[in-house]
Amino acid sequence: MSISLDLLAVQPFLAREPGSGTRMVSERSVGRSLDRFNVVASLGSNNAIKEGLKSGLGLRVALRSRGLMLRLNCTGDALS
Repeated sequence: MSISLDLLAVQPFLAREPGSGTRMVSERSVGRSLDRFNVVASLGSNNAIKEGLKSGLGLRVALRSRGLMLRLNCTGDALS
């Protein structure tokens, strides 16, 4: 499945707090700051993010997969 970065950026995202190592790795993996995404919650732990995911609050950038995960191939880089 493919999705444009513009479409992905408007989806609700759950992220670690700014300055955390996990967030920095996530930003490197998508090639841009998560500030350019629709971050609906910046949380202080990975467990808090997992609970938010279970509750359907948003998406997250997965650093590695465990269990069921949908992998998206992003096309383009037109985030402005």
